Amino acid sequence: MSCIRGVLFDLDGTLFDSERVYRDGFLRAAEQLGLPRETVDHHAHLCGLPRNESRVYMKSVFGEDFPYDAWREKMWEYAASVFSADGPPVKPYAKETLTALRKMGLSVAVATSSRAEIALPYLEKTGLLPLLDTAVTGERVERGKPFPDIFLLAARELGLPAKACTVVEDAKNGILAAHRAGCYPILVPDLYPPAEEILPLLWHRAGSLWEIPALVRAHNEGRA
Repeated sequence: MSCIRGVLFDLDGTLFDSERVYRDGFLRAAEQLGLPRETVDHHAHLCGLPRNESRVYMKSVFGEDFPYDAWREKMWEYAASVFSADGPPVKPYAKETLTALRKMGLSVAVATSSRAEIALPYLEKTGLLPLLDTAVTGERVERGKPFPDIFLLAARELGLPAKACTVVEDAKNGILAAHRAGCYPILVPDLYPPAEEILPLLWHRAGSLWEIPALVRAHNEGRA
């Protein structure tokens, strides 16, 4: 295993404590549109998926007439109202973790399925943007998670091979993408317990973001 020189972070559910807001928004949207309440039961599957893949999935479950775009837009209206003042709530130790990794001489990136028009203003509003070397957003890759493209691009923008990067994720689709990219996947669970099939793919499972600098330091010192 290579020394780790870069850390790639997912955004929603990993650095931002936002997935619970999206879940509440999807439930409210279902009520407003007269959709079955169980639409929100599929939120776990949608975590980390780009919009097009999410649309295909929901229509495969509820039929081609499922009004995915209207459902999603009402969710975003709710989320935007919650985040309007200060942006999404930041996960515990997010700023401290990013700062510690930078002080260790590591490169740090965000790789998110969210579009730039959503992700970048929130990163700026929450004060995380200055702590990053780059932020790669979903519209910049042809294939979203669980394909590896976004992590491969983020590693390239840091000037690093994927095998020199660890990925911090909260969701199945992100872990699959990290593994397929050849990175070291770290899972920090958010709303949902991890799917059994991704457990063998993990490099580590952490209880919080603050464990990550120590994990990386111990690994690199062992390689020295």
